[in-house]
Amino acid sequence: TDEQTSAGKLAAVVAAKARRAGAGTILISGSIRGDLDDLRGLFDRTFAADCGMSSLDDAIERGRENLATTARDVGRILAKGLSFSEVE
Repeated sequence: TDEQTSAGKLAAVVAAKARRAGAGTILISGSIRGDLDDLRGLFDRTFAADCGMSSLDDAIERGRENLATTARDVGRILAKGLSFSEVE
């Protein structure tokens, strides 16, 4: 995810439709880079699954594991009924 995401990539299109329908929005991405001010208006929270990987090869090798871990963490937040403003 980067500064181009809000310019019509699928995640932004789905988030905009969800917002219009009154639904909350969460972005889980492999990585998040660049100026993301526009994304903050589309998503209630954004999460990067790269977990600070030092190289692209490491991120690719552990991508599935990191994505699953991040999704589980988000699921736990939602299951506890917490708002994302309560979690950092």
